[in-house]
Amino acid sequence: MKVCLETNGTHLIPDGIDFVTVSPKSPFLDTDAAKVKVDHCDEIKVVMTEKISIEAIRAFERIEADYYYIQPCDTGFIPENKKIMQRAVDFVKYHPNWRLSLQQQKILNVR
Repeated sequence: MKVCLETNGTHLIPDGIDFVTVSPKSPFLDTDAAKVKVDHCDEIKVVMTEKISIEAIRAFERIEADYYYIQPCDTGFIPENKKIMQRAVDFVKYHPNWRLSLQQQKILNVR
């Protein structure tokens, strides 16, 4: 059995966790990445919005990770979603250490 944990990263990871995903949420994205205490993990997942700055996303590169993922935010509004998706794709094109990740549960309408 493996133990996996998804965290916003504001607390240190306890022993015995096999796989850690750090997915920082507001206000940490827009204000102070230093509030995230985790310094290494298996993957980082950041949700892309229209408002989040590229610098705020890149600040999380200080965390050592095997994978860095950008997920376009689903706002429920198709025109806004298209803008965010394009922004996420452009981000990945210019920052090749990041990968595009999709919120499949939203695409498939799984609730």
